[in-house]
Amino acid sequence: MKAMKKNDMGVSPVIAVILMVAITVVLAGVVFLWAQSFTNEAGGTVRSLNVKGSIDAGNSELQLEVISGTITWADYKILVDGSEVSGASVNETSSSAGETAHYYSHGSFSVAQSYNVKIVDIAENKVVWEDDIIASA
Repeated sequence: MKAMKKNDMGVSPVIAVILMVAITVVLAGVVFLWAQSFTNEAGGTVRSLNVKGSIDAGNSELQLEVISGTITWADYKILVDGSEVSGASVNETSSSAGETAHYYSHGSFSVAQSYNVKIVDIAENKVVWEDDIIASA
């Protein structure tokens, strides 16, 4: 009987290089998809507003103070606890840094109750500001 010949060669260098390139491409694709999950669906930057909100329960008033920039309020809708502020009116068409927009609601706010307030960009239908605000007297 013939003795079995031992083959120490392993994988050829060409096949090894092809496997390394394929693994690198797959890993790069996975990292790209993972990193892409941190951006919005449109692929652009998410615009956000720099405002400070407060609720005056005594006057049923939502106050939105602009911290920086200028906001044209017609471009946004205001949601309180998921519902658009019904019958609300704003006293300005736009507000600049340091100015406060006042929304008056026909409903009432309860003192010491927390309300989730969102500002939604109408054109993009995206939330650009959100905060939980506790109503004060």
